[in-house]
Amino acid sequence: TPGGLPSAYVEVGWSLYEQTEPDEYTKIMSVLVEKNRHPHWNQQLLFNNPSEVIDLSGFIWITLRDKNSIAPIEKFAIPLDYFIPFTPVHLEVHCRSGADGDST
Repeated sequence: TPGGLPSAYVEVGWSLYEQTEPDEYTKIMSVLVEKNRHPHWNQQLLFNNPSEVIDLSGFIWITLRDKNSIAPIEKFAIPLDYFIPFTPVHLEVHCRSGADGDST
């Protein structure tokens, strides 16, 4: 990225299968944190499962992206049955490696 620091945001989406990423038009996005190697979000993202899903099935996908890069910084899926309805979840993500290969 210009200046060397990422401008990061998070995408959240649902998929029925762990191997299938969510549709682009169903994802919700966090605010953008400009030029910060260790971004922090204090933001509530409310995600409603698709209306046809009535049980705890599928996966919530979390994707950490830099607005100046096509490839995601990190992405992972969490089984939906991990979550408890109406109970907030605090996520702390430690990436495996940075864009230059260094651990972050």
